[in-house]
Amino acid sequence: MAKETPQATPDEQQPKSKLGTKTIIIVAVALIVEAGVILAVKGLSGGADSASATEAIGPTAEAVEEDMVEVELCEEMSVDNWVSGRTRTVVTLQVVARVEVANADALREAVASHQTQIKDRVRSLISAAQPDQIRDPQLQVIKRELQIHMEEVIPEGLISEILIPNWRSFPVD
Repeated sequence: MAKETPQATPDEQQPKSKLGTKTIIIVAVALIVEAGVILAVKGLSGGADSASATEAIGPTAEAVEEDMVEVELCEEMSVDNWVSGRTRTVVTLQVVARVEVANADALREAVASHQTQIKDRVRSLISAAQPDQIRDPQLQVIKRELQIHMEEVIPEGLISEILIPNWRSFPVD
């Protein structure tokens, strides 16, 4: 006699889903609980009021501007730069220092007594500058180097910022 094979019931014939509905419900509940915890922590931590964040903590930029004056360190001069190889670059510049009003007279006296040294430091720095420093629109490296060189000649702390109002560079030959 032939063996009879058991027939599958209709429930067994349908493929089982990979994720059960219980798993989906558990994941959804976990996400909701996590979102609730994050919102609760943000609410409890507080933070600054928007009104307190708009109040000025220190002196405003306008007040700082009023306390500063400009003193010319080096009148307009031209410097040759040969660093880029056989091409000579001529740089014409003027150097000005921003200083607090209280220190302006002391800086003017120091500039008057060290004018030749200041011009020599400016010329040395510009003639040794790399081509990418000369082409930099903000002249950040040159200003920083000038600040350092000026503090060697002028008493430290007098100069707040170096400004270069006139800057022209062009290759020659």
